[in-house]
Amino acid sequence: MRSFKQLQDILGTPPNIKKIYLIGCTGAGKTSLVQHIIDTKKYEFPVTSHRRTTVAPTEYVIQKDRPFKATIILKQKKDVEIAIEELIQSAILKAKQGNCEVEDVIYELEQSPDERFKLNQMVKNETFSKIANEVIHKILPSIEDKNFNDETLLSEAEIKKSINKITEEILNEIEDSFKLACGKEHKLFSDKPIKIENIESKDEFIIKCKKLLSHDFGSISILAEYIRIEGDLLANWLSADFEFVLIDGEGIGHSLGEKRDTLSARHYDYFNYCNNVVLVDDANDPFAAGGHGAIEGIFLNGYEKKFRLVFSKVDKLEQSDQNAYFRRSLNNLRNALKKDQIEFTVENKDTYKLNALNDRSINNDSKKSIQNLLRSINKSSETNTIPLEYDFDLLLKDFSSKDLVKNIKNQINCEHWTVIKALSRRLFNFEVEYKHLKPVSWILMSIMREISHFLQRNDLSSEVLDSQNIIKQKFSQELIHYIFFNLIINKEHLWQQAFEKKGIGSNKERQDFISGQILDVFLPPEENENAFNSFKDDIKKLLINAGALELKTAIKTEITNLSIRKIFGHKNIEWTLGDDTSILIGKNGCGKSTVLKLIYACLQNDKEMLESFNSPYIELTLLKTFDNGDTQESVISHSKSPVNINVKMVNTFDNKEEQKSGEVLSLDKQLHQLMAKFGEFQRNLVQAVNKRVGEKMKERDSMIKNLDSSTNADFIYLQRITSEINKVIEEINAPLLKFTTIIDSFFEKTGKSIVFDHESAPIMFEIENDDEAYHIKITDLSSGEKQLLIIFLTVILQKNAPFILLMDEPETSLHVEWQAVFIDKIKELNPNIQIIIATHNPLILLNREQDEIGIIELNNEQVQKRSRGTKYLDISSILLDHFQLSSLIGTKMQKDIKRFTELKLNEDNLTDDESNEFKMLKSTLEGSLAGDIIYNKKYFEFLKFLKSKKNIELDTYEKATDEEMAQFLNEFGDM
Repeated sequence: MRSFKQLQDILGTPPNIKKIYLIGCTGAGKTSLVQHIIDTKKYEFPVTSHRRTTVAPTEYVIQKDRPFKATIILKQKKDVEIAIEELIQSAILKAKQGNCEVEDVIYELEQSPDERFKLNQMVKNETFSKIANEVIHKILPSIEDKNFNDETLLSEAEIKKSINKITEEILNEIEDSFKLACGKEHKLFSDKPIKIENIESKDEFIIKCKKLLSHDFGSISILAEYIRIEGDLLANWLSADFEFVLIDGEGIGHSLGEKRDTLSARHYDYFNYCNNVVLVDDANDPFAAGGHGAIEGIFLNGYEKKFRLVFSKVDKLEQSDQNAYFRRSLNNLRNALKKDQIEFTVENKDTYKLNALNDRSINNDSKKSIQNLLRSINKSSETNTIPLEYDFDLLLKDFSSKDLVKNIKNQINCEHWTVIKALSRRLFNFEVEYKHLKPVSWILMSIMREISHFLQRNDLSSEVLDSQNIIKQKFSQELIHYIFFNLIINKEHLWQQAFEKKGIGSNKERQDFISGQILDVFLPPEENENAFNSFKDDIKKLLINAGALELKTAIKTEITNLSIRKIFGHKNIEWTLGDDTSILIGKNGCGKSTVLKLIYACLQNDKEMLESFNSPYIELTLLKTFDNGDTQESVISHSKSPVNINVKMVNTFDNKEEQKSGEVLSLDKQLHQLMAKFGEFQRNLVQAVNKRVGEKMKERDSMIKNLDSSTNADFIYLQRITSEINKVIEEINAPLLKFTTIIDSFFEKTGKSIVFDHESAPIMFEIENDDEAYHIKITDLSSGEKQLLIIFLTVILQKNAPFILLMDEPETSLHVEWQAVFIDKIKELNPNIQIIIATHNPLILLNREQDEIGIIELNNEQVQKRSRGTKYLDISSILLDHFQLSSLIGTKMQKDIKRFTELKLNEDNLTDDESNEFKMLKSTLEGSLAGDIIYNKKYFEFLKFLKSKKNIELDTYEKATDEEMAQFLNEFGDM
């Protein structure tokens, strides 16, 4: 079968007028609509009949004063041979099923199940009878001992010889019928089209066209691959200024397998070629027999603005309120399409209603609808587009090639072996499908669903929607060509091998071969990371070629919101995180570590980790910031997590054993792994320097060797290139220099300094003692020093790229001085980082903004925030305010202060023992932190006020809330 382009090349370019593609379900009336538009209903041309689908697309070039001409491109011989062979095979299989009469075999021979190849139009009844008898009496006995599902059933040499003989006999009769219809001047199976021209009368022209292209015996319609009919064909009742190309396309939904199924890939060439796509659907059963799939294909592939919807047979409706009926039907379709995230915008007022298309003359309402349809098409204009940028890190993030391949395999493998073999044969011959098996369309639609979702934006302006549709159209065409080339043309030899499998077990071999050698290679599973990324890169290139622009690389990626449902089946957590740093605090058992583990598991799609928490549902809101200032927000879950989010989980608990779940490594093992990566990082820096200034360095070294013979000009040049070299080295090694400065600032009080490229390790530490330098291995460092090194090695190895750093109690074993500053030092080393920490340490909270601190509580789903940050708080205030510590002093001092206060309030009525106790407590407390309290007169006046005026004792006062305390102080102040 020729491609659309090959057919157009044969026909030549039509005039530059509007092009309309008519698509519709079999029997919906699109061919009848053509009859009325070109006013040929009285001749019943183009021919229609019950359950008749358009076999060959027919193009009508309708233009005023244009001469009448018909061009019929005939099918190639191999296509006709294949169709005949399959009818013969079908007849044999029918006979093999048993209880089969001659008439049953004849029925199988006369036409294909979808009625697209009607052999009885060119072959006589007596020929069918002869062949049917041969099948029953000669061929059937030779295979009676074989099972119907035995793939060797038709592969015996004698059977193949009989099929070939019958095929040749039928071809000869077709050739005779062809000569009778077309005369000796036309040769069957030549590349030369049949032409009908030089006829001035429209009636005579139409009659001659019908004779060749009718459904009657003696016509050649089954041989037609594409037809162009041109001339002044417009009906008189239509506006004379209408000029257009009308293409009556191949029918859809003709067989059960096509109903509500994916649209054939052949239609998309016409969608792209034409300015408008008109779907004709039966008003009595709308969107039931292929219309749904057609609309899905039209909208997903970006042809929404070209779309027009016509309801036919409205006169047959038994509805009292037709408008309500159509609104309901459209709404049902709209809801169904929403599942694929397709916004179907067509309303009842946008549709066209037609009555009684089968009548010789249609009524005025239908004429008015057709006039309005053509007028709307005539007024349609090109869309204006604007540039649209996208974050390609999110491309195909929800696409599963494994699931797609599995679905294709399931649909193919459930078919009878003859169907699978026929599919192999079609694809080997560069066709795209067989009957309802449409691998190209299945792949196209699956990827287009992902692309349509990827291209969606919050901006729903007409310019954006038009631009998206243009991108979809161009990408769809590119993608079809990509699939066709890589799945079919490039694998022609593999499809041939699949087709040629024979012998017992050949069908299973064919299925496995198609799966393993063709589908799995073209659509590699995600686990095959290199191959899948290569496939993804191909899709990205196609999308960019189609006009989608790539956003600059994200300079920052951060989680802004977290929602976790049903941790261990019952616990929920909601958290709004800070911009750069988020610190989670709370009592033991509240879930701080769990939150960090689940964030990491979500971003890594770690199913084992998620299952260990009873598979909670997690949603993360991600915000990406790009270097042009744009931002993009996306919501992901563990099942829809982009694999390209850079996240690192640092656990610095010094566990000596590896744990299988949530693998925790010893500090030494983590350091060894990081050191190996750091060595590679250093080598990359050296390579970067060599790439930039390697030649200049060689030139400099050569000049230094020859300084004795250098001139003043040489010295000036040497100075210049040395400066250029040093500038590049400084620029490339800047991250390493910053890393060195930060690490040395932490280690300086112990006299240690970091050393790189030691002969035994990428990193060593040096300490000077008595003018002698000693080297210390990283494994000999203290636990705190190892932890610090693990954290900062993890950060520098990201090379300033944006990433999310998760740390669970990173302060373990760190000196308090380090705890207070290490977060700011991390951000200094990589400003593009988001830090998320779980901790119990108040020092970590120093110098933080309000939104950077979240407090998780056992019985509260929402992570809480305090009303202020810690920029101007000390440790004691942080402990009281954020950690809700009841007191900063020990229980002994608390008891002494309380007892002193009780005695002080009753000072005038103390016993001798109480007086001695009071003096002893006063002496003890005045030299402690409580010294200010015992001399604070206002404090005791306040307590006396509470007792005398409010009847509040000391025990009650200690339990007062912040709001009650504020009220007491206000009243006391007023007095």
